[in-house]
Amino acid sequence: MQHMTLVNRTNKKLKGVWDGRQYDLAPGKHSFPEAIAMKFREQNPIMGSQDPRTLEMQYLIGIEEMHDDCSPLDAIPVSPTGEKWDGNKMPDANLRQVIKGDGVYNPYRDGAPKLPTDTQGWVKP
Repeated sequence: MQHMTLVNRTNKKLKGVWDGRQYDLAPGKHSFPEAIAMKFREQNPIMGSQDPRTLEMQYLIGIEEMHDDCSPLDAIPVSPTGEKWDGNKMPDANLRQVIKGDGVYNPYRDGAPKLPTDTQGWVKP
């Protein structure tokens, strides 16, 4: 089993899950088996960085042995849509917008949703 050098490129803790266990990955270098290192990298993408044509993506975690970009990130880029895709690289795409749902059908508009009780609406025989 080959170990790989995993690099947290950010200045904050990242999370990774393997076999039902959650790992905290402090900034800097760590050593993990290859399968675990690859999954931790996949679980921490930079949102909005995936090229829709080549499927290449940037990650908050780099693996030195895979020649990933392991340079430090000063700030974590934020995708305005919360998606992995970079919509600007898609020709004729309708770019998504995230809007605050505060309409008539928003059950959380006035706090927690009000659920009916078990007997509400029943007619006694």
